[in-house]
Amino acid sequence: MYKRLMTVSLPLQSLNKYKATISAYELDITDAEMTIQQIAAAATDRSPDILMHFVGITGPWSFDEMSQEQFEHVMTINVFGTRNVLAAVRPF
Repeated sequence: MYKRLMTVSLPLQSLNKYKATISAYELDITDAEMTIQQIAAAATDRSPDILMHFVGITGPWSFDEMSQEQFEHVMTINVFGTRNVLAAVRPF
């Protein structure tokens, strides 16, 4: 049921030996439709084997200092943005 994860550290130059390719795409993850379109377009270039999704923000304030608007912005990116990416990748 559970798979063991392995950490691999290779210099980027050595990836050529394995015929590995890395692609990076920029998108606004808060826009669900754009995220779906961009990921679908990327998937036509190559089928994704691994998704590395690094996103998250915080502010220069503590939770007690955050306005409702600031908190909603953080949640939109950190929670809903992550959901948008995962939902867009799922069909592939």
